[in-house]
Amino acid sequence: MKKKVIVLSAALLVGTVAFSQKKEIKLAEKSLKAESYDRAIENLKEAKALIDQTGENKYLGKYYLNMGKAYLGKGEDVQASEFFNKLLKYEKETKSKKYTSEAKKNVSALVGKFDKEARLKWNAAKDSKSPKDYTEAAMNFYQVYKLQPTDTAYLDNAALSLFFAKDYKGAIDKYQELLDTGYTGIKTTYKSKDISTGKEIPHASKKAMDTQVKLGLVKDPQVVVEPSRRSGIVKTMSNAYIALEQYEKALELIKKQREEEPKNYDLLLTEASVHYALGDKEMFKNLQQKAIELAPDNATLYYNVGVVTLDQGDVEGAISYFEKATEIDPNYAEAYNNIGVAILEEEKAIVKEMNENLNNFDKYDALQAKQMDLYKKALPSFEKAFQLKPNESVGNLLYGIYGQLEMYDKQKEVKAKVDAMVGQ
Repeated sequence: MKKKVIVLSAALLVGTVAFSQKKEIKLAEKSLKAESYDRAIENLKEAKALIDQTGENKYLGKYYLNMGKAYLGKGEDVQASEFFNKLLKYEKETKSKKYTSEAKKNVSALVGKFDKEARLKWNAAKDSKSPKDYTEAAMNFYQVYKLQPTDTAYLDNAALSLFFAKDYKGAIDKYQELLDTGYTGIKTTYKSKDISTGKEIPHASKKAMDTQVKLGLVKDPQVVVEPSRRSGIVKTMSNAYIALEQYEKALELIKKQREEEPKNYDLLLTEASVHYALGDKEMFKNLQQKAIELAPDNATLYYNVGVVTLDQGDVEGAISYFEKATEIDPNYAEAYNNIGVAILEEEKAIVKEMNENLNNFDKYDALQAKQMDLYKKALPSFEKAFQLKPNESVGNLLYGIYGQLEMYDKQKEVKAKVDAMVGQ
């Protein structure tokens, strides 16, 4: 008999707690109607504490729904979206659809709101270059992704926005989350031209497109497959690691991806930049030369190899790379400038020898004549560089050379141009 009394008391306790849950939720609903959102949240927190106490989930769905509504009423959309998502997940797991329709309606509205705000902030950030605008765009893109996780492009956008905001750790975390979903970015789209207007129109599927073709409504059907975004993601992640000076992590990421895409030009250049940051100029040069094999008409690659070759003391080799860069791009001012710089490398040894022969007039004069020949040889390259991209540094260099070569009219002319630049 004693035992039965205890069981009966426990049953009464459960019933009392369940009643209290219902009561708190009812109070919350009244508060919602009165737009007393903070009070509604307090009522709902009481209800949740009772739910957790008993493990009785009868009112859990309604709790999630009303919490979402309360935060929505307060204008706290992020928190609202979290509760609507929890409700959808809960009802999917319990195979219940009691509040699913209402939750989806709210989610759809929030998706539209977050999406609009994300695009506004992104467009503003492109003009302002403000980290704050990029960060806010990222937050909104990410919220769209959280509300509809199948649309991973929004997570990609969130990661890229954080990268432009210079939140490199945040960008890496979001990109890793994206890669963990198996995202590739490969997308197939279908389009054709309207026969009557000639305008390009999209189709939902190949079947839909083919049907329109058979009916004679459209022509020129196309199946467009967008390439994988994975290598681009890895490249941006690597650049984020480089910005954080975490070079080994950048290399590890790039090398792993290059195993899958050994001829990926962008990944090759990114790896080269990591080695350069690490001070391994030889590896940088080797990778740049491999890149030249993949893109033999890229003037910048020849220029980069020329810079490292000059740094290694191979003047003639460096000049040949700079000259190749100018052959590909006749307007490459920096390459012309560096041809002149490379030619003048020999001047260091000449000046050193001149200083050692100050009392040997014949030897000194011969060395000075050699120095003037160097100036004459380098002059056309510096003049071309200044013509293509006038700047104070090259102008001052020309001023000095003209003076050494007693070309005073030219010296006066370049001085006027430099003075005009400085005065701007």
